[in-house]
Amino acid sequence: MALKKDERGDLTQITRKGSHKSQRVTNALIPVCRMKNEDVAAVLSISMRKIDRVKKRFAEEGLKIALDRRKGERVYR
Repeated sequence: MALKKDERGDLTQITRKGSHKSQRVTNALIPVCRMKNEDVAAVLSISMRKIDRVKKRFAEEGLKIALDRRKGERVYR
């Protein structure tokens, strides 16, 4: 996954500074890691499916959307 210099800086800052939700930090670490998906999954203790979803959302919707949790689309009666 190719990141621009400013995007990589933003993601690195999220992982190192400040107070952020753990899910946001995990989602920020996925594109920053320069390892195989299997290795990232093992290091972060997450599934391959989650890595695929985050990378797909990053590619389709952008950085800000990929970091946060997606709202459910289910309609309750």
